[in-house]
Parts: sequence; structure tokens; C-alpha cells
Amino acid sequence: MCEPIVNERQLPYVFLPPEILSLIQGYIDLAPGEISGLGEVEVSRNDFVVTKLLDLLDQTVSNGSTNLDQDALFSFLEKAVEDEFDLSKVKLWWHSHKKGNVFWSLQDDNTISLLQNSGWIISIVGNQYGEYLARLDIFRPVHITLNLKISIIPQKLPRRQLAQLRAKIKQKVVLKPTVIPAVYTNQEGP
Repeated sequence: MCEPIVNERQLPYVFLPPEILSLIQGYIDLAPGEISGLGEVEVSRNDFVVTKLLDLLDQTVSNGSTNLDQDALFSFLEKAVEDEFDLSKVKLWWHSHKKGNVFWSLQDDNTISLLQNSGWIISIVGNQYGEYLARLDIFRPVHITLNLKISIIPQKLPRRQLAQLRAKIKQKVVLKPTVIPAVYTNQEGP
């Protein structure tokens, strides 16, 4: 039997910019039950970057499920075609398990299968405790699911803010020289 020749770093990461993570967490925290939405993803080298969340679609939710309204999904797709919107970028389905554990339920698997678009999709599940899981589903030529790690993209400060921080550091911080004491053994002398 062959052993897989894949180490963990060979698997892609899902990179989430902080502003997108904040939006997802805000929706999760404020929703009356579970909630879900769609977004755009770009491939960068061997990884995936979530670039945008789309407007929420109508959905029916409870404390244990979220169901995208099929008519709303069809209307979204119809309008996207009319507006010549690039649907191939819609590669993210995110949803919550409200206060429950993060895991992939049978309902999640079914929703992911319904949303397959251009061969693959990234899915994210989160909860009110800030716990998240991500996965990649590849549908062609066979359906394969890979669990992925999520990485938050550090946010760079604007130049103006960096200049303010530098000024405060210069005003308030003094660098003290480091003195390294000499260490002698009994056999050595100064």
C-alpha cells in the first residue's frame, strides 16, 4: 500500500484579511440563529485569499441550521449574468454554527455540493467563540475534500499612522545599551 506523500505545508492555507474576518464574526455574533453567505476567492501561489464578501442572500435560519433561499440564489445568479458579473470568482461559502462546535455536518456537505462552481469551492464554518474551520472541495474529476488551515493576513498600518507611531516612540522610548557580562571559568582570568 502506498503512503501519501503530502506534508502539512504542502496543503494550501485560506488567508482571511482582518476586515473580512471581522465582518464574518459580526454576522455570526449578531444573527438570531445560524447564518451563511457567499464571497470571492483568489488563488495566490499555492494558497487561497478571501477577497470579498457578497451581500447576504435571503435565508431561513434556526439555532441549528441555515438554508439559503433557492429563489434568492437563482435571482442572484440571474442578475450576475445580466450584469456580466464574473461568477467564477464566487468560490466561498461561509456559515456559522452559532454557539455550537465547528464541524462539517451532513447539511453542510449537501450545501457545498449544491454550490459547486467551476470545479472547486472554499467553505468556512465559525461560531460565536471565534473558532473556525476551512475546507476545499474539488469536484472534478472526482469529489475530494481537504481540510485547510486559516491564516489571518496581517494588516499594514497606513504611512501617516506609522509616522505618528515613530514620533511617539522617539519621544517616549529610550534604547538602553545592552551590557553583556563576561563569564570566566576558574582556569581563565581577565
